[in-house]
Amino acid sequence: MAEFIFKGSLLFLGEFRNKVAEMLSRGDVVAHDLRNFILDDIKDIKSKIDSMARTDLLACINIFAEEFANMLQLFRRKRKEDKNYSPERALSKAMTRLDAANLKATNAFSNKALDISDRILAAKYRIRTTLLMTLDKPANAFTSCITILKQLNDDPTIQKTFGTQLSGGIKVWSGFGSSSRRAEIISSVCEVNRLVYDIMQLVVCDEASQFYSLPAVHIGIEVIDPLRDLKVAEVLSKRGMMNVSVLWSFGQKSDGKLKFPQSIATNSLGDFIVADSGDRTIKVFDRKGHFLKSFRCLSDDVEHETLDLDTDGADNVYLLVVKNDMYEVHVFDKHDNWIWNFPLKKTSKGRALAVDRGTGHVLVLEGEKGAKCNAVVEVYERSKDDGHLVRSFGERYLSDAVDIAVARDGRIYVLDSSFSGDRKSISSFNGKGERLSVFEVVPNAVAVSFHHGDSSVVVASLPFHVDSVKRRAKISLYSVSGNHWRTIDLDASGVTLVESIAVTENGCIVVALIEDFSGVLQNKVIVL
Repeated sequence: MAEFIFKGSLLFLGEFRNKVAEMLSRGDVVAHDLRNFILDDIKDIKSKIDSMARTDLLACINIFAEEFANMLQLFRRKRKEDKNYSPERALSKAMTRLDAANLKATNAFSNKALDISDRILAAKYRIRTTLLMTLDKPANAFTSCITILKQLNDDPTIQKTFGTQLSGGIKVWSGFGSSSRRAEIISSVCEVNRLVYDIMQLVVCDEASQFYSLPAVHIGIEVIDPLRDLKVAEVLSKRGMMNVSVLWSFGQKSDGKLKFPQSIATNSLGDFIVADSGDRTIKVFDRKGHFLKSFRCLSDDVEHETLDLDTDGADNVYLLVVKNDMYEVHVFDKHDNWIWNFPLKKTSKGRALAVDRGTGHVLVLEGEKGAKCNAVVEVYERSKDDGHLVRSFGERYLSDAVDIAVARDGRIYVLDSSFSGDRKSISSFNGKGERLSVFEVVPNAVAVSFHHGDSSVVVASLPFHVDSVKRRAKISLYSVSGNHWRTIDLDASGVTLVESIAVTENGCIVVALIEDFSGVLQNKVIVL
């Protein structure tokens, strides 16, 4: 296990992640090349550190370089019979020296006299030494790395750098006179954040847990997620460092190009299923955003629209469809074969759909938009090849509701809107339709989903930004009790419409939107 973690940790050496991955793919024969490559990089860093004030940082880097090489040697010799070599003694000595290196890195990070770039480097080596010291129990590294990351992101100089650069300000202040200097600092901070993110993916058993619990950079009341903020991603892109950001998108290429993404869902394989009302198809993309296939719910000569979709535990796809002013649910298996369908009751006008994977029930949010009649949640179950209405609920509590989501524990979350549209709230219900709680969310909220790893209610909103005279898409995360704890800004150029939001099995949030680039609309799905 320790050797596995050690090899995995090689990928966490930040700025040369891709080069190391290439070397590892060639096997153990490259151990010598890998050692030289990493030590050459450390030598380059050391050549830039020559001040007495940087003594601790230099000492830390020297010790890390030596013990990193020793670790490579230890795992190589451990596989051979050698009576003159004790792996246990070598490992014990390495742990003692790495502990000393970690202390020196901590001292360097705490030294406010050091340049901020050196302090960021010190934070990076605190994490690297921590990882090597916990090879036998890698999960123990996670808490320490989170603490180090929070100290870095909470640093006033870091916060001021992010605030000045991302606000577009041109103010020149001591030590940070240029935009390129600030971009360099932001990029370095993002590398450390990505380092911790990668460690978490390796050592945390539940991939979906705590992805959005990593410390953010606070700028006044604004909270910046260094790995997901679109403005930060643009800074990284200009420096050729897009692989540091975890933000990416798909649906813009000719093969499977989205015309008007109406709704999105995911399945157990991590595939993305998108209802594209632009050409009346259901498009399927793999977990990396590569187009796989498309199929139609009804023949193209039948006037219809897919309003919403969801999947169940068997990866069956449920489509809420309107045709000739009649509302129906159509179900297809994972191979696009039709299974069954059923109409909603005659007076029902479906707005949104969700599937309870525990019970198999199909929940349809019903109510005519603009009619000022209370929305209702209708619960259907399969009865032979038809749908049986089990119950309906929510009429006493809901107004002009717009979206619905179901958590794994069976709780149902409905995004509701006042009839005037000036207030949005989340009502939670149990499987019997009894309301458990209600809390207000951001105005202009348009979609809701549930993040199982963080046990968070995820809300997409589209507020109007006065300064840019554009709408700015945002993702807000709330605890199940309604406490708001994170907002992620998705907009850097102007989003005109957000249609749907979902959460993948491994904890990524996906948003289907239409973005305005200088008057040219682009349809895509953003993954963060």
